[in-house]
Amino acid sequence: MDVIYLNLLKLQATEHKVTIVTLSRSGNEDRHLDDLAAYCDRVVLVKPRNVDSRLYKVWYRILYSLLSVVLWRPRCTFYGAPPELRAAIRGLVADAKFDLVEIHHSTSASLRRDVGRVPCALYLYDLHFRAKERLAATKHGIGKLLARLEASQFRRFETQVLQYFDLLLLGQHQDKAVVDRLAVDSRNVALMPNVIDTDIIVPHNTYQPASKIAVFVGAMTHHANVDAVLHFFRNAWKEIRSRVPDAEWWIVGGSPPPEIRSLHGTQGVTVHADVPDVRPYISAASVYIAPLRIGSGVKVKIMEALSLGKAIVATDIAAEGMGLTPGRDLEVADLDKPFADAVVRLWQDDRHRETLEHNARKAAVDLFGVSAGRCALTRIYAYLVDATTP
Repeated sequence: MDVIYLNLLKLQATEHKVTIVTLSRSGNEDRHLDDLAAYCDRVVLVKPRNVDSRLYKVWYRILYSLLSVVLWRPRCTFYGAPPELRAAIRGLVADAKFDLVEIHHSTSASLRRDVGRVPCALYLYDLHFRAKERLAATKHGIGKLLARLEASQFRRFETQVLQYFDLLLLGQHQDKAVVDRLAVDSRNVALMPNVIDTDIIVPHNTYQPASKIAVFVGAMTHHANVDAVLHFFRNAWKEIRSRVPDAEWWIVGGSPPPEIRSLHGTQGVTVHADVPDVRPYISAASVYIAPLRIGSGVKVKIMEALSLGKAIVATDIAAEGMGLTPGRDLEVADLDKPFADAVVRLWQDDRHRETLEHNARKAAVDLFGVSAGRCALTRIYAYLVDATTP
């Protein structure tokens, strides 16, 4: 289970009774039941019919592709609200009284109609149309056209569904500003920062003062991470190595594609695939890098690096909306040479790097710690009670 989901659940469960309804597609969800049961009154796993049938998978892929064109709606939004999940939600709402139903991610937002009259919140971890528009800007030719069409679908869909929720929760400031303009009533839009357990994720720097190790962490199933790694290697890493010949770069992430694996052993690059815990790798590096060109929302791995007290170099896109101050909490730099300059500077200026490490940890506790999350959640729920009370 994503640590962000679990940390939010812990906060909610301290003062409220929580029921979770989620899809079970792969069968691996069962291993999270104990974690969830420790905090929830009830956990409902819904398995779509014939999920293991290749014939049905092909059928639904064709069907959802056709509906995506006819209704001009992203195909993934059909997968996010299958009939079995809709039926389960309708049954729960009919059988028990809920003060609030919370739907996570816009791809499942069409479930709103199954909630009925119960107050409903949509937690937007990111705005997909913003990420897709940024992706389109990096493409050329037919790829650019297809990316723009997908961005158009997401913009239309997300703009429409926002209107049907009593509360819209955003994880970062820029996304919130966009939703403020799109929502019927901006008073129903609130900032709910992602939460990280800063009592568990604590600094444990194991790097040697003379080490020149940069680390990037991210699931390689996400295109934004693959794009960041390949672009950084071609346009910044070679510049860094020319100036710091003993520099090393660790790429840490699950399921790296062949083009990422091929970098292993090249120009000081080491690919660590599918590791059980990324924290030792972050702790052993002297600089954490986030050279993202596309995406939106809060980057969880930056939160972890902050909590571990690392000196960070990130692009605007990677750091946006987190409430961090460039030059104090982290370094924000444009690709490509400015990014390389920032990394090299941190290796050459020990005092500045150590100051960033101290400030990073403080920012993690102040902005994303459990106390900050509890205050935000209490404020949000208090507003919702006032807004929905006759």
